[in-house]
Amino acid sequence: MCAATLLSCSTIASADRSQTNDVTADRYTVKWDGALRNVHQGLDYGGKIDLPPLAKIPHLYAVGPLENLQGEVTIWDSKPLISRVKNQTLQVDNDLTGKACFLVYGQARTWESIKLASPLNLPQIDDAIKQAATKYGIDTDRPFPFLIKGSVKSARYHVMNRTDSAPPTPGPNAHEQAKVRYSIKDTQVELLGFYSEHHQGIFTHHSSFVHMHVKTPDDKVAGHLEELQLEPGALLLLPDGYIR
Repeated sequence: MCAATLLSCSTIASADRSQTNDVTADRYTVKWDGALRNVHQGLDYGGKIDLPPLAKIPHLYAVGPLENLQGEVTIWDSKPLISRVKNQTLQVDNDLTGKACFLVYGQARTWESIKLASPLNLPQIDDAIKQAATKYGIDTDRPFPFLIKGSVKSARYHVMNRTDSAPPTPGPNAHEQAKVRYSIKDTQVELLGFYSEHHQGIFTHHSSFVHMHVKTPDDKVAGHLEELQLEPGALLLLPDGYIR
């Protein structure tokens, strides 16, 4: 079955989780291509994964930047939301073309909802997810996807918009300068993320165990989440059931 959906069914043999790019568990699959640190340090903005073949994968979730930092990729239950900045305006379409310079992606067919009673900011998300996942029986020593649905008091996100086609200059400046930032307040959002304690610099930042994108329920907003003030009562969704 996994060959048909383009995700490998191989198991992890090594204790070093960062040395493999494929995780298969009972409830989900996770795979990644490219490395966040190479992009953030201006070492490589080239495409590492073709996006069109991903359209064939059911129940797919994915986050990452487009090749040459010219937009953001968010895929939610196999629906692509491709964010770009055109004429200084955010545009989100469903055109799954081109490549991503790194991407973390996976499958989960069904989800278990857990209510988050307390308000949360972004630095608190790691612990909240770990505690819930551990209680629910998910192995937090392996990467896994998660969703959050709720209301935010405020959130900030960015969409990459590099206009220079020249080779990247080593260092973080070019990556930072390519970000176009947006803010939203007092609205419903849906968050897609991947948790891992072993992939900092691969698909999570060096200071976090999560990589998250935010979207609105109408799919008119999507991008890489930077800041968050989540209101109480949000739902955390963790993978439940087998991939079929």
